[in-house]
Amino acid sequence: MRLRLSAYYFLALAASGIFTAFWPLYLQSRGFGVGGIGLLVGLATGTRVVVPSLWGWVADRSGRHMGVVRVAGAIAVLIFPAVMLSAAGPGGLTLASFLFMVCSPGTLSQVEVTTLGHMGADTGGYGRVRLWGSLGFIAAVSGLAPLVEHFGVQIVPALLAALLLCVWLTSLGIAEAPHAAAAAAAPGGGLGEVLRRPEVLAILGVTCAMQLAHGPYSTFYTIYLREHGYGATAIGALWGLAVVAEICAFLLVPTLWRRYTARELLLGAIALSVLRWLLIAGAAEHPLVLMAAQTLHAASFGVCHTVAIQLVLRWFGPRHAGQGQALYASAGGGLGTALGAGLAGLLWPRFGGASTFVLASAVTALAWVAAQRWVRGPGAERPLSRA
Repeated sequence: MRLRLSAYYFLALAASGIFTAFWPLYLQSRGFGVGGIGLLVGLATGTRVVVPSLWGWVADRSGRHMGVVRVAGAIAVLIFPAVMLSAAGPGGLTLASFLFMVCSPGTLSQVEVTTLGHMGADTGGYGRVRLWGSLGFIAAVSGLAPLVEHFGVQIVPALLAALLLCVWLTSLGIAEAPHAAAAAAAPGGGLGEVLRRPEVLAILGVTCAMQLAHGPYSTFYTIYLREHGYGATAIGALWGLAVVAEICAFLLVPTLWRRYTARELLLGAIALSVLRWLLIAGAAEHPLVLMAAQTLHAASFGVCHTVAIQLVLRWFGPRHAGQGQALYASAGGGLGTALGAGLAGLLWPRFGGASTFVLASAVTALAWVAAQRWVRGPGAERPLSRA
């Protein structure tokens, strides 16, 4: 089962890599300006504020997390190519963007629940499976960059359609996690009771702020590098370096959490994230500094994500696992990323890329203050391996 889950992450994150790195360039080639790209990506990403929670509610009620993933995947496979073939203007491109976000990243939280369920007591198993998603991202961004450079960005929709088909086919072979149906029927407190706990609100808020700070990076980093003279191959290599760092984080965090508490790891990772955005803002002309900044993706995403997803799993429990991971995805990949992309689209034309990244570092600093104050309580102040 680990092999099938690893294959799913590889293909799903490969599709996300193409969308993140090259979809803005494709939109630009179709006549969208910087502000329009930021608004469209922000609105499409904004579907993840609501959609994952809807998928999570259905999955928790039915106990069929992978069933939800398969249905969404089938919708994407059937409709995305048709939309792109008929897309003659902004309306079709907008629909395609929304469809991709709803049916691919929008259901990833249910795959996370399934993966964590299959791993059981093996807390390090998640990282060893999830790193294949990072490998898929780097393979797509770095490996397919020469194709994009040679054939042009017009090839991007075809690459996305092919990957969506592969993702759906892979999902057909993944079994539901053990005891998923029993957890759906088990007695327990309501979701509202969980959400009233301050540490739960804190981790969701910090996640939102961290992804908001990633908004300029996710939406405009490729364009930012192009403005400073970098070609498609160099851009792909820098994206890939960040994902290599992310993979290292997934491998090392299980060792770190035998020595440090979840709270300590989270605070350290957020502090390094502040530095990352400042380096990107101030040294875009220096490739070595940009490379150093990209290695800090290990902290800004790898460590933060791994720690947060384990805390969410504990604090929501098996009865609300699907909705817990969905709310985590909604707060970060949904609300945070949508606000980040939208605000970046507004700020970038007025203040420039460097100033926008400085503002991202300020938001990250506020996230550190919030985590230091409120991410406490059961599970947060002891090493994760002994939780």
